Amino acid sequence: MGGHAYSAYNALGTIITNYWVLTTGGGDNVVLAQQSSRYLLSAFQRAQSNKSLGKSVQYFANLKAISALNGKRY
Repeated sequence: MGGHAYSAYNALGTIITNYWVLTTGGGDNVVLAQQSSRYLLSAFQRAQSNKSLGKSVQYFANLKAISALNGKRY
């Protein structure tokens, strides 16, 4: 880095800022997607087994009625 150290002349601040935003944001989004899909898939399996469901996925209990309206089987 020479005599510029941590100054705007060497663009180190920009490089570090861009790197940390991408890795943190990308990592969090991937983990959130994995956790959400795991929860939805397990709720779908519980609905097929006629087990109790959480309030946010109650619509899975009506999946047969909904699919009959659309002409699809699940």
